[in-house]
Amino acid sequence: MEAAQLSLGSTRLSARGSLTLDTAGTLSGELDVTVVEPEGLARLLAPLFPRDSTLPTSFQGVMDGFGSTTTVDGHPALEARILVTKGQMRIGLVPFAQIPPLP
Repeated sequence: MEAAQLSLGSTRLSARGSLTLDTAGTLSGELDVTVVEPEGLARLLAPLFPRDSTLPTSFQGVMDGFGSTTTVDGHPALEARILVTKGQMRIGLVPFAQIPPLP
C-alpha cells in the first residue's frame, strides 16, 4: 500500500492504495481517494496535465457526483474508491479517464 498527497491552498487530495504494471505497460489496482475542500479539485490537478486535457474537470465532476460526502478536520470533503483496470479509471461503473500504456 502506497500513499500520495497533493495540495493547493485549502484543497488537498490524498490517495492510498496499490497499482500494478502489467507486461503491456498498463496499470491496474485500487485507490482510496479523499479530497478536502473539493471545489478546488480541478484547479489543483490542472498544472499536472496538458492545457487541453479534460481529466481535471472530468475527475471533479465524477467526485462531485459519486463521491461520498464527509468532513476532515472540520472541512468539507469527498471520498471515493478509484478502480483502475488496464489503464481505465472509474468510480463505481463510471469511467472518467484512460491512462495510456507506459513505455
